[in-house]
Formats: sequence, structure tokens, C-alpha cells
Amino acid sequence: MKKAVQFGAGNIGRGFTGQLFTESGYEVVFVDVMTDVVNLLNERREYTIRYAKPEPENISIRGVRAVNGRDLDAVSDEIADADILCTAVGVNVLPAVAPGIAQGVKKRADRFGDRPLNVIICENLSHASEFLNEKVKETLPAEYHSYLDRNIGFVESVVARMVPIMTEEQKREDPLLVVVEPFKILPVDRAAWVGDMPEIVGVEYRDTFQGYVDRKLFGHNMGHAISAYIGFLRGYEYTYQSMRDPEVFAVTRAAMMETGEAMIRKWGFIPSEHEAFVDDLL
Repeated sequence: MKKAVQFGAGNIGRGFTGQLFTESGYEVVFVDVMTDVVNLLNERREYTIRYAKPEPENISIRGVRAVNGRDLDAVSDEIADADILCTAVGVNVLPAVAPGIAQGVKKRADRFGDRPLNVIICENLSHASEFLNEKVKETLPAEYHSYLDRNIGFVESVVARMVPIMTEEQKREDPLLVVVEPFKILPVDRAAWVGDMPEIVGVEYRDTFQGYVDRKLFGHNMGHAISAYIGFLRGYEYTYQSMRDPEVFAVTRAAMMETGEAMIRKWGFIPSEHEAFVDDLL
């Protein structure tokens, strides 16, 4: 069975990429330092995500296990024969995963030779691929650096699935439950990928990757900002209240379509597809 090693068993790891990998036929091995989460994942070998919508829907994510991120030998053993890696740990924690990746790359080189491996980086950090590459090289023996450059792809992505704050009642219901929106598209940088590009549910290999970064910033994030700013001025507390106001809705959509026109011209997005993206967000 194919294996995906997922650094971070939190909102994005469990609530997004873990789903994409398991639906694509991968066993998912989570790497996390939260002992309770690691133990529960190993005990159950599954967890639940819940789609946040008018009629909530539960999805069981099966075929998972976990290792403790502090156990570098165990982490590196999982990486050595993995088919894909992914990080979703937060920018501040990213340097902490580099030693485990470095040790795993060394074992991989020694055991399997030139076998490509790609690391999908799901972090809110500009030039995250360069950053993680450099951190891995800091603890990887110099004689393996050329191997790393040839065989390991550090691939940036654009994470747009939203994970709302869970209620205390939901947290008590199940410590492994994650509530998410149904949207599950993950654009990744095709140019950074090494070797064959596997079919992974939701993953889209993009040549104009920066265009999708721009769409996240000037479409997704900007739309939320517009609705929040105007909603605040009108006395609303939550975005959903703003979006129920026809005037706020209309202004937000108009702003998103305007920035969309700029991105269509610059990046060649298909107008009908971008409009569908906007309407889905709204």
C-alpha cells in the first residue's frame, strides 16, 4: 500500500490532507508531538471529519496511524520508504521537523538509492520551499546534499479549506473530531515536483502556481476581509451575518469579481471557472 507521512495531525493535517491521501489509497502516518492524539490515532486507526453545512455530514477517515515526532528514529524510518510527505505544522514549528526529514532522507538514500520523494508544504510562509530545503540541509551531512537536490521535491501549495472554531460541545464529543468546510482543492507547484505526478484526490498540479497564491490572497482572503470590514461597520459580529445582508453580499461579490478580472488578465484563468470559485466561497 502507498504511504503518506503527514507532519502535523491538527486542523489541516487531519482535517484536509489526511482525507485527500486516504481517499487516494494511501496509508497515512501522522507525525505529531501531542501524545494523546498519537495514542488515539493508533488505538482507533480512524477519525471523523464533519462538514460544516446546514445539514452536517460525518466522514470517516480510515487507514491511519501515528508516530511521535520526538522519536526521530521512528520518524525517519517512516520517511525512508514513504511515497509522499506533507507538512501542516505552522511556520514556527517548521524548523523542528527538518531534522527528522534529514534523517529520513539519509536512510532513504542509503537503502533505496535515487527514489524521488516530494514534500507538499502546507504552510503560510512565502518561499516556504526554499526555507524548508535550507533547514533540512543544516542537519543533513554534506555528502547527501546533491542527493537531496536531485531526488527530493519541496513543493509549495495553497491551502484554502476553512476549519471553523469548534464548540466546546464538539470537542467533548470526540477529541479526534475536526469540523471543516466541504471544499477540498489543493493547488501545488508543478515546477517543483520531482518525478511522476501521482493522482491524488483534490491535488491540482499548476504551472502558473503564483496565480493560485494570488487568487488565495486577492480572492479568498480579500473577500473575507471586505465582508468583515463592512459587516463591522454595520454592527454585525460574524461573517455569516454580514453575508445575509444583501448589500454587503453584493459589494463583496463585486470586489471579488474585480480582483478576479485582474487575475484573469494576468494569469489566464478561465472566467467561468473563476466566477464559480467566487460563488463557491460566497
